[in-house]
Amino acid sequence: MRRWLVILVVAFLLASGIAWADTGIGQVPETQNIRISCSLSSTGVMKEDQELTWMISTGVLDSELSPPLVTIPVGNGLYIYWVDNTILDQLFSQGVLGANQMPWGETQYTVGHSEQTTAREGSIDYDKEFSADTSNKAPGTSNIESVRGMTFTSDSIGRLVSSENLVIGGAGQFNPVNETRSICPFGSASMGFSPAFCNKVEMGSSLDLAEGSARTSAAGLFVTPTSDYPVSADYAIRVNGIGDLPADGSVSAYMQAQLREGRSVDILGMGNGVIVFPPDLWPEDLTDLNMGTVYILAGGGGIGSPSSELFYEERTTASGLITSFVKDMHYESGAVR
Repeated sequence: MRRWLVILVVAFLLASGIAWADTGIGQVPETQNIRISCSLSSTGVMKEDQELTWMISTGVLDSELSPPLVTIPVGNGLYIYWVDNTILDQLFSQGVLGANQMPWGETQYTVGHSEQTTAREGSIDYDKEFSADTSNKAPGTSNIESVRGMTFTSDSIGRLVSSENLVIGGAGQFNPVNETRSICPFGSASMGFSPAFCNKVEMGSSLDLAEGSARTSAAGLFVTPTSDYPVSADYAIRVNGIGDLPADGSVSAYMQAQLREGRSVDILGMGNGVIVFPPDLWPEDLTDLNMGTVYILAGGGGIGSPSSELFYEERTTASGLITSFVKDMHYESGAVR
C-alpha cells in the first residue's frame, strides 16, 4: 500500500514585553555585500557547499561584554547608573572610574548560515540566490537572504541529500536608552535604559530524496539604523512530488530558541541628593556626592541571573511518499514591534 503524506506547519515565536529584547546593532563605517546567483541542470554528481560566519560588536570582538562607563559595582551583583552625567568628572577625579571603559554597554551578534547539498546518480535542476549585506537594514529587508529551488529524479539508486541552517545570536549589556539608538519615546516604558539580554535562535531543514522537488528560503535581520526595528529570522520549506507522483524520501525542519532577558528597577532621587534605597549599598567615598536621579540594575538587569528565560524547540519530520510538506517559521524580538 502506498502512503501519501501532506504536512502544513506554521510556527511563530515573538519576544517582547517585560524587557527590551534584542536591540539589534548598527553597521560599522565600512560595509560589504556578497551576492551569489547559481543555476544548473546536470546528470551525475552535483555538490554545493556554503558556510557564512559573521560576528559584529559595538566594541572589540572578544569573550567579554563591557559594561557602560557610567556604572559602579556596589556588591551583590548590583550596578548603579546615573542619568546625570555631570558627576562623571567627580568620579574620575576620585579614581572610581577607569580610563579605558566604554561610555555605553557593549553588544555583540554572531550569525551563521550554512548549506550542504549533494546529488548523485540522477538528474537535478538547481537554482540559488544568496546575499549578505553588512549595512543597516529596515524591516522588510534582510542582512542575510537565501532562496533555493531543486528538482531531482533518479532510477531508484540516486539520492538528493541537502541541509541548511540559519542561526542568529545576540547578547548585550544594559545601556542608557539614548545609547541604544532608540527614537521611539514610548518603547522604553518608564525606564531610562535597556536591560541586558542574551538571545539565540536557530532554524533550518534537511532532506533525503530519491525523487521530488524542494524550495527553501532563509532570511535574517539584525543590523539596523535604530533599535526600534526588531531583530527577525525567517525560514520556509516546501517539498512536493513531480507531476502526479509524490516525493519519495524524508524531510525534516526545525526551530529552536534560547531567550534570556533582564529587567531593571527605577529608583528616583527625592530632592537634592536624597536617594531612596539603603545607604549601605553606596561605596563610602561616594556618599557625599550629589547623585540626583539614579537607576539601579539588579540581577538580570546588569549581571547575574536573567529576569525571563524562554526555551523553545520544535521539529517536524516526514518520510515515505510525500505529497506535500510545507513549513513556515518566523522569529521576531524587539522593544517596538
